[in-house]
Amino acid sequence: MLGKIKPPKNYLSFSVKYLAILIVILALGLGIFWQVKNRENRYLGDDFSISVPAGWISQESQVSQISAMFVNKEEMMASPAASFQSYLAVSSQKEKGKTLNDVVEEIKQAMIETGGDAKVENESDGFVGGQFAKFMEIKISGQGKSFSSLFVIIPKGENFFYITTYTTSDKWDGYKNTFYQTAKSFKIN
Repeated sequence: MLGKIKPPKNYLSFSVKYLAILIVILALGLGIFWQVKNRENRYLGDDFSISVPAGWISQESQVSQISAMFVNKEEMMASPAASFQSYLAVSSQKEKGKTLNDVVEEIKQAMIETGGDAKVENESDGFVGGQFAKFMEIKISGQGKSFSSLFVIIPKGENFFYITTYTTSDKWDGYKNTFYQTAKSFKIN
């Protein structure tokens, strides 16, 4: 009669060791997968960083005050000769002795002076990267065209950071959440 085969004395410790190694390998693999899957496209400026939406690329700006500017690559490829492309820009400026309310009022006044029909559709307070911020949704119409913008102002001491987004009003609903998420990803270094 054949008896039961008995596992070696150290079988249990042998199994536990290999099970532990297997668990560590799986955890490392899942961790690497998670990092790759959730890696964000982040622009690192001299004094700030911001997440760049998927499919958007950096573009050089003709305006010297703009630190970073991004356009939607798909939109750019769809109409390379278009006179306007949606964009997202970051700039900063020293505003010595000015409050956030002073800067907001200056922006509103500048919109009135540009002519056309510019209107703040929505204005709210919030936080960006741990800093208090002012959010303004602006609609600008004139010469048969209509544009929508999210303008975010983030004060830090005497420096004010500006996140400006523009698109045609017919694309606003498609971009609005992306613009807000991108603005909220902004961090001052």
